[in-house]
Amino acid sequence: MADKFRIAIVDLSSDHVWSMGNAFKLQPEVDLVALSDVHQELRDKGQAEFGIPAAYSDHLGMMDEVKPDAIVVCGDNAMKADVTEAAAERGIHVCLDKPMSANLEQANRIVAAVDASGILAMVAYHPFFTDSYQSIKGWIDEGRIGQPYLAKASIGHGGPIEIGLSSYFCEWLIDAKRNGGGSFVDEACYAISMFTDWFGRVAEVSCYTTQQGWRDYLPADVEDNAVAILRFENNMLGMIDAKWGQVGRVQYGRSVHGTEGTVMIGYEDAQVFSRVNHSGSEPSWETVTWPRGVRNLQEAAYFVRMLEHKQTASGAASLEWSRHTQEVIEAAYISAREGCSIKLPL
Repeated sequence: MADKFRIAIVDLSSDHVWSMGNAFKLQPEVDLVALSDVHQELRDKGQAEFGIPAAYSDHLGMMDEVKPDAIVVCGDNAMKADVTEAAAERGIHVCLDKPMSANLEQANRIVAAVDASGILAMVAYHPFFTDSYQSIKGWIDEGRIGQPYLAKASIGHGGPIEIGLSSYFCEWLIDAKRNGGGSFVDEACYAISMFTDWFGRVAEVSCYTTQQGWRDYLPADVEDNAVAILRFENNMLGMIDAKWGQVGRVQYGRSVHGTEGTVMIGYEDAQVFSRVNHSGSEPSWETVTWPRGVRNLQEAAYFVRMLEHKQTASGAASLEWSRHTQEVIEAAYISAREGCSIKLPL
């Protein structure tokens, strides 16, 4: 390819930007040409970290002056619809950090803007791009655990401030309007995105949210503990707990249970127990590991391939499935407020 893709970064307040930006910097087909953020400190850090020549306080001015081929958006969830609409008007492709938006209405705006303009867009649900994710999806699709009937996820961390997230990140993570909620939208989105990509659409959601009460920095409308039960259209069930308060890493926080086996999914490996095509002695647990590479490198390469081949995103990275993830999140919050299960579509 004679010319490289000129990519700019919009907003650096999410701490994900540092690994995502580095991954794009390492792509031989990419030139990082500009960044924008309202904070001078983040602009300076971004330029130093990524070797970016131009920095702006306003993303609209940046897009108009620099005219990048694509942008990577790492700001609060509520800004993503406005930024995507502005990019679509200018014919600029978009990579959004997860989740897609702060609410379903904003997700619908993103879909409409992308569809009307013809730009390419993807949502960076980071696990989707890993070898482990795709391998486990392959096991399920090929019937290694039989017919799946239950998916479970226990996900979360010690809390935004407790685990040392930047003040810029924490500022909007604990703002219900800018984040879309609290721990549920922040953490459960990963599990919802994964489960819907693997098992299809959710038909009904029941959810409880609470605030544990020992954090003096959380506003009253921001939960730090949530549990949801999902019923899929194929009659599978799902259980997700999402919290800011986890003490000690849960080694195997996600699992899929089928009629012929079980997969326990961890951060470093997966364990699978399968009776399919087993001969001889009784089946036993098998541990599978995958090489660890540069964080977010495969997702950056995926977006570059989209640009090269003018292809839309698929699976959990697509706007279709990311919008459905947002719909499930919205249904969960409605359920928690109204004290009843919520049927989809909304």
